[in-house]
Amino acid sequence: PDDTRLHSRGMLRKPPKPPEALAGIQGSNRVMAMAMPLLARSKPDEAQAKVAEAMKWPAATSAAAAATIGLLPKTADTPKQLKALAYDPASEVHAEAVRSLPVLGREALPLLVKEAKGSGAEVERAAVETIGAQAGKLGVSQSAAALESIVKGARPSTRKAAIDALGRLAEAKPGLAAGALGRLTHDKVP
Repeated sequence: PDDTRLHSRGMLRKPPKPPEALAGIQGSNRVMAMAMPLLARSKPDEAQAKVAEAMKWPAATSAAAAATIGLLPKTADTPKQLKALAYDPASEVHAEAVRSLPVLGREALPLLVKEAKGSGAEVERAAVETIGAQAGKLGVSQSAAALESIVKGARPSTRKAAIDALGRLAEAKPGLAAGALGRLTHDKVP
């Protein structure tokens, strides 16, 4: 169930604009939490207030708030909100806050690298996947260098995710990713 919920949140981020019929969604807190990213797209003005309120609720709603922050335009409060959510004890909320960091622009890359090197497995994987997926926004060459540095000294699951992300970068910039992957083949990491 948790994997399905995380996958559905990822899918909710992809469509460009939801239909207007979604504005009338009503239901339990869980239903409203899952619909929050879609509702934010249809009414971004109202979404800022809803995000601030949702951050005070249980983990599922806070995670939806973190995902929604990543969809909204950056405001003065965005870094503070993401920092507050990153310190949430629930790893689901922390991982969603990490996935939303690219809303900060290029200043997100050092934060993502920090999370990829010293957090729980789920958060590390979220940081690495975000670096790979948002490399265009974060800077492709800087992202490749960051992923290469993450591979060294990381836990096996994070190392695998970083190598996979480098492989995905190879589709956009083959030379850049091939160089990083080539250097990693000579690395003595077990």
